[in-house]
Amino acid sequence: MAESLAAGATRGADVRDKTLELVRSGAIRPEHRPALLRRFLGGKAEPELLAMLAGDFSPKTIRSVIIEVQNLGKAEHMAAVLARCEEQGWLGDARRMPWLSGRLLDEHIKTATKGELVRAVAAVKARPALAKLTAKAVKQRLADQDPDVRELLAQVKLEEDPVAPEAPGSAEPAVQP
Repeated sequence: MAESLAAGATRGADVRDKTLELVRSGAIRPEHRPALLRRFLGGKAEPELLAMLAGDFSPKTIRSVIIEVQNLGKAEHMAAVLARCEEQGWLGDARRMPWLSGRLLDEHIKTATKGELVRAVAAVKARPALAKLTAKAVKQRLADQDPDVRELLAQVKLEEDPVAPEAPGSAEPAVQP
């Protein structure tokens, strides 16, 4: 610890500046850049992350960009995230699709256009755990006037409580057929 406090030690803004210099110069591997950008720039990394999302990178790098864009916590970026997943061919494949934030996807479904909604539903269908997290927005959108939107959302299996209610006068739960 004494070495880290010695005169001339690098810390604070110096570490941030040096790291950002390395990231921007290309000295850091592409798949590590998004996490470093977000960690050191926070919300100010948004333009760079969105540029990387649209860029031509390896699948590993694109996955890390998708995760870091979601870590910004802005639902308005979910359309771009889902579009990129679709471009990569990951959208319907639960094994290859990167992590998606249920909270952000829920917010996105509330305001998504028809094309964006198709992608969101494909993501929810591929990952059943997302159905629980997006159930409220899906139920809200089922009241939509557009029959195509209602038909699309009807494909999402909303998770209900899997435990059957007890039969009256019985100590054991009722058997589901």
